[in-house]
Amino acid sequence: CKQHLEPQNCIVFQNGIIDLERYFAGELRPLDPDPRYFCLNAIPYDFDPSLTAEDILSYFRMIFNDQQDCIDLIQEWFGYHLTPDMSFEKMMMFRGPPRSGKGTVLGILMAMLGDDQVVSTELSALATDFGYEPLQGKAAAFLPDAKVGWKRNIGQASEKLLQVIGGDPVGVNAKFKAVRAAVRLTCKFTMAVNIIPEIPDGARALESRLNILSFPNSYVGKEDWGLKRRLAKSAYKLVPWALEGLKRLRERGQFTLPLSSHDELNTFRITANAMSQFVSECCIITGADSDKLLAHGLYELWACWCKACGREHTSRPQFGQLLHIAAPTVERVRVRVEGERTYVYTGIQVRENAKRQFLE
Repeated sequence: CKQHLEPQNCIVFQNGIIDLERYFAGELRPLDPDPRYFCLNAIPYDFDPSLTAEDILSYFRMIFNDQQDCIDLIQEWFGYHLTPDMSFEKMMMFRGPPRSGKGTVLGILMAMLGDDQVVSTELSALATDFGYEPLQGKAAAFLPDAKVGWKRNIGQASEKLLQVIGGDPVGVNAKFKAVRAAVRLTCKFTMAVNIIPEIPDGARALESRLNILSFPNSYVGKEDWGLKRRLAKSAYKLVPWALEGLKRLRERGQFTLPLSSHDELNTFRITANAMSQFVSECCIITGADSDKLLAHGLYELWACWCKACGREHTSRPQFGQLLHIAAPTVERVRVRVEGERTYVYTGIQVRENAKRQFLE
């Protein structure tokens, strides 16, 4: 392997190295293995560009009801795992009812990459001091059956997700070993859930890094218990198809966003961001400077709403910051009211039902 090859463009197979720049230009034959190119991630089988996995593609068409945008997204996500490139800064959430195919798709991805390149973890484990350690040298990190309502240290787990997704250097702490400083992990996270989990995301940082793929069907009572094993055996044939997705991803510069994902992302925004839910339920964003609410009055409404919903309300200064993130057109200005200077929010009104429920 020539020294000028970039690691993020190289995929190592048993029969050689694929340089993506050459491959995408039409040079399909792998380069000969070369001891000068050292890597921790290798695909545990030979590469053959002529292979197709029609059984897997047929399965994808079935579980996604022939929605091509969903199939395009899963194709791009599979391709993204084949290199250590983290530049798109995204994680994936599979959301669907039980027995909708989420686990089977994870099994196919694991078989395509090889068991040694995949780790399964939990949000609770990620939040611990040793949460980064099992992610080292992995191409994929699965969060299967992520539980809804898990609260302890959820903020710390979310921060660690963002650090890895963003390619930030992190300190890796392993038991009975010295901390490894400034490690850049290259694993992509995929979370599988039945319903959108409540992960606090007031600044909407995780939302901007999240792909959500909806699995619309449930096959409860119609399970094929040998299907996952059969499809996993064909996963090595899926690589040329996954590379097509990676090529499209790099050409477009962003992942495909299926129509069905818009509603899922909106649900995540409301679930993860208490302020977005508060604004949606209690307020009307008008954008008109003539619509004014006293700042302390709106904060009191927020505190009452949080108490009714079982959420923790924020301090007054943080309230204003979160409100601006949820409703950027709302402005906090100082005006004179009955001869006294006070702060108001403009461009916003309170819904009548919210007034009756929380203010009267």
